[in-house]
Amino acid sequence: MSIQLTPFAWVLCAIICALPVAAFVKTKYPALFVRARGRVSARQKCEESPSTPCESAEESFFARFIEQWFKLAFIFELFTFMFTNLGYFAKVNERLVGYDFVASMVVFCLSLILLCRKKYDKRVLIMGGALLFSIFLGVLSCAARPYKPGVIVDFDGYVLGFDVKPVKVKPSFAMFKTAFVVVRIVAIFSVAAKIFGTRAEKTKISDALLWLGRVMAVYGFFEIAVKKSFGVNLTERYYNVFFGETPHTFALVDRYQGLYKEPSHYATYFSFFGFLALLKLVGDKNKRYSSGVCAVIADNLFFFAVVFLLAYSTSFGAYLYVVLLLFMYFWFYISPKGKFFWTWGFLLLTAAAFLVVGFTPLKTKWNLDRLYERASSFCYSLFCLLKGDDATFTSEGARLTSAFFALKYFAARPILGIGLSYVESNTTTLSLLGSVGLAGSALLVCFYAAFARTSKKSAFFCVCVYFSMTTLGWLGFAFATIIPVTFMYAEQMLSGGVTGEKETKEAKETETAGAHIPKEKETI
Repeated sequence: MSIQLTPFAWVLCAIICALPVAAFVKTKYPALFVRARGRVSARQKCEESPSTPCESAEESFFARFIEQWFKLAFIFELFTFMFTNLGYFAKVNERLVGYDFVASMVVFCLSLILLCRKKYDKRVLIMGGALLFSIFLGVLSCAARPYKPGVIVDFDGYVLGFDVKPVKVKPSFAMFKTAFVVVRIVAIFSVAAKIFGTRAEKTKISDALLWLGRVMAVYGFFEIAVKKSFGVNLTERYYNVFFGETPHTFALVDRYQGLYKEPSHYATYFSFFGFLALLKLVGDKNKRYSSGVCAVIADNLFFFAVVFLLAYSTSFGAYLYVVLLLFMYFWFYISPKGKFFWTWGFLLLTAAAFLVVGFTPLKTKWNLDRLYERASSFCYSLFCLLKGDDATFTSEGARLTSAFFALKYFAARPILGIGLSYVESNTTTLSLLGSVGLAGSALLVCFYAAFARTSKKSAFFCVCVYFSMTTLGWLGFAFATIIPVTFMYAEQMLSGGVTGEKETKEAKETETAGAHIPKEKETI
């Protein structure tokens, strides 16, 4: 058995090994005298009330240590997921192991320990169990009554007229691999809902992600400068050596993709930093700019830097994200009152500007020819599909055709879907519907909503985020860790300052009550 590790894999391993050390330092270990006194206090407490669970100082330290380790590992997994999807962690007999898989397995193992210690949110775990049961029924349905026509996977070859044979739908390794992803997600977020229970703990997650987003934005401008100055050979050679050589599109000089395999991936991953930046702005506005004027200006600059980099990436999906982010900027941040006038006025002005620029020399002067070419190709492909021709010889035609077939699969098995991980549409939402049906899709949304405690105030924001998932294909992004965290942050920021004041008051009352507890009991 041959195992090859990339240089970045060693960096990832070093950070993973550093996490428990950092958790140990952050968790204050009780001194010898305190441990001895804690044992005496615990024994007295158990003798007075045998029904009360008793913990020694060492057991209390271990519990706090594992929780602290979980917090660090959870945030690190989010970093790993959002940082890069290039290359591979290891190659084991020609099978590739991704970076995100390794980081998520660390959090998963820690979550199993905390589940055994009953550190989980019961509501989230029950909803996750219902989701897993729905997927299990879908697997049984696929095994007992497979979708006999099969599914098309290679839509690029299909629209080019190649002899594309449908793939038979049956229980496979890919199906159980995706099911294991769902198991990890359910275990991790059931524990995370309990561990990150306070508003302050949730803020730590979002602040860390925003910090990563600023770093990625700086790297985006660095990438533009490097490609403009030296071409693509420098960056392509560096990526292949450091992250591991896999198929990607770095050979295109005029396209930008950050640390992702292609510009469309860059658009979807990087857009979530735009969502988080917008929520930060809305949260500061609800608190009457408690972060200060300079911080608000910096957050606005970061938001528009994300919008600029998305537009500059020349991905067609990125342009859709730009319009969506600006629409949400007007709806949630600019216009607290008169939303109808501002937002629909913005959409009309955007459409008018798009048409005006398209019929003027500004299109060529601003290097927007590729945008209009992709837009016209998209409209032409959509027109052909509406006429009944499901094969147009364009990239947009392949994507729209994949969406058309995903709807076809969904119509054939609307309740449980045709089979987990089999619908590879360029639309994540339709891939989800085609693979797990209405039951699985609805329970996944309910699971995320249970974790984020989503209310009516943040529901529309979450709908917009789900709408944005129409630009990336297959199921990979449906079970991503970043989506429920975004929903959690949306609920936290859009609810205004009332919830925060209430939690702060409750925390102060808890501290006051804890101050009257004798020191001997406090160390237990």
